[in-house]
Amino acid sequence: MTFRAKFATAFMVILCLLPGLYFLQLLPQVASTPVGQIEYQVPLLAMLVGVVTATVVAVVVISVRSARRNEPVDEEDERDRLIDMRGDQVGSYVLVAAAVLGIGLALAEAQSFWIANGVLALTVAAGIVRCAVVLNAHLRGI
Repeated sequence: MTFRAKFATAFMVILCLLPGLYFLQLLPQVASTPVGQIEYQVPLLAMLVGVVTATVVAVVVISVRSARRNEPVDEEDERDRLIDMRGDQVGSYVLVAAAVLGIGLALAEAQSFWIANGVLALTVAAGIVRCAVVLNAHLRGI
């Protein structure tokens, strides 16, 4: 498996786990507490810092393990650029939906809780979709 495929896998796992844990912690509160009283800002920021930190650690671990195994360094070629472009293209559709949702909720004067978490959910989904497209292309050898 190439470095790019390993990174796509690691990033997809990170995007499923950390935001998933955030939303699992948040959802029970939505059922029992008015959203205006839910303190979501600090957990949201902590989750975002966790995603960035975990991503950096994943890149370092994947790089070190590849070096120890004397795996060849992936040099970006035209195929890699096309795979990345396709992942970006498909992921951008979901990202645009996140922007439209955020604007729509703001225009409807929704509470900031719904705007922040709605945009977050779709942004995370966009990242997962992008990783899935890239990983699929690398594994299929397209």
